[in-house]
This record gives sequence, structure tokens and C-alpha cells, in this order.
Amino acid sequence: MSKTSETFWYTNKYVDSQAILATILAEHHTGRNLSVYAHFGIDQRASEFKAAVADQTEHLHSLIDAHTCSCGLVTTFDLSPIAILLSPHHRTHDTLAPEPKPVFRGLVGKRLWVMGIEKHPVDMKWDAIISSKEAKHV
Repeated sequence: MSKTSETFWYTNKYVDSQAILATILAEHHTGRNLSVYAHFGIDQRASEFKAAVADQTEHLHSLIDAHTCSCGLVTTFDLSPIAILLSPHHRTHDTLAPEPKPVFRGLVGKRLWVMGIEKHPVDMKWDAIISSKEAKHV
């Protein structure tokens, strides 16, 4: 992790999302007999990286984790949810260079998956941020 300020920093978790996703999906085809719960765990881990790959492919930014943008920008927990949209620290997905005018994904509905939950809390948070009146001015 590289620090940018007291409230924003970067994670490299999503830098090579395509390769990580391929590794996770390969677990389905290991030749071992895996339980249904093991497959659910694989699907849950894969959904996060599928969302990151989609953002990277379409050159869009959105929340992938509670406080993490798909470009790797992480905000602190004490900031308002809209802070991720207002941050000047976004970077491009491919070169990791600063991106002065990032384009944000619209409503996501249901893209992240967790067993037993109808809609993932991160998806609900992102939809609330995008639907807020403050986001209309960004």
C-alpha cells in the first residue's frame, strides 16, 4: 500500500484482476470433488474480481469493497460515502497514472455475490452514493 494522504491511499489488490480471476475460476476445475459450499466460496471470491475486471475493461470506477474503488483507491472509514466520488486521487486501471476526470459506473443493482444475502452491502452502498443528490453534481 502506498500512502497518498491521511484519508486516501492505494491498494494493489486489483492491479492484475484478470489473472487473479482466472486463478480463482480454475479452482472449479481442479479435478477434486469440492463441496457445494466450497463452490459458493469460489463464486463469492470471483464476483469481486469479475466486478473489477468489468470496471477495468469499461474504464469505469465504482466501489468494489466497502471503501475501495476499482482503481485501488481506498478511503478511510470516517469519511462520508460521497468522498470516493470527490477524491482527486483516482488513477487509471491500466497504467496507474493519475486520472483527473474519472468516469463512474452508474447503478449496479446486484453484481457482487454473497451466499444468503439478496443484495451485497457494497452494491447497496454504491447505488445509494450514485442516487444521492450530491452525486448529481459530480
